[in-house]
Amino acid sequence: MPEHQPHTESEQVLGYLIGGLAHDLNNYLSPILLGVQTLQRNDPDEKTKRILSMIEQSSRRATEMLRHILDHARSTRIGSERTSSSQVAEMLEQCVREQQSTDYDFEVQYDPLLAHREMGIGYARLYLILQALLRNAWEATVDRPFVRVSCRACTIDDEYRRLHRSARVGNFACIEVKDLGCGMTDEVLKHACDAFYTTRQHSGHAGLGLFLVHTLVKQSDGFIEFDTSADKGTSVRVYVPLMQGSAEMQNNSR
Repeated sequence: MPEHQPHTESEQVLGYLIGGLAHDLNNYLSPILLGVQTLQRNDPDEKTKRILSMIEQSSRRATEMLRHILDHARSTRIGSERTSSSQVAEMLEQCVREQQSTDYDFEVQYDPLLAHREMGIGYARLYLILQALLRNAWEATVDRPFVRVSCRACTIDDEYRRLHRSARVGNFACIEVKDLGCGMTDEVLKHACDAFYTTRQHSGHAGLGLFLVHTLVKQSDGFIEFDTSADKGTSVRVYVPLMQGSAEMQNNSR
């Protein structure tokens, strides 16, 4: 990571992972509390009241604990929440150089429409996203060693949003990492962004790469799309908001 960042890369990764896990756990606790409160209003007997009270107290303690964890995780999130287009170009080149090998063929495409624009995501977050995506693509291309990275400007409209549930309306930078590797089955794709889910346990993977990507993109008000099938490769498209700038956006197709 760049020297001007006051936290180490491992500290930032840990902070983001903890924050993502705590946020998801808090989402699971909310309906439990709601269910308990609903049951308490139904005039339960004394034994049921005690059980419901115990569940409520434990859930509230867990919620408070998660709040402290989230506060701690946020302390590692430093730096500007914007990244200039020039930084993105340099970052792509740096990430590719780190993954480069004479056995692998990388291609980088950069949209000139991104000139003079800023992305609504911090440098550290975007750097970690690119690292994780390139690492996944690298490991999926054992037999067909080709990875293409592209970055382009696009506009997501209401029609596209209706056809893609995860999409958001607005101007975005789309960062796509495409490989010609083994691809993902429907079942693997269903769990791809779950924490600790991996199909490469034998390689020592913790299953946190795409979970980290999903967490960072969601925190930046973006979204992710996958285009994949078994034995035909995978394209991961990360959409992060483009900030208002002097350059006009063209109405690109997604």
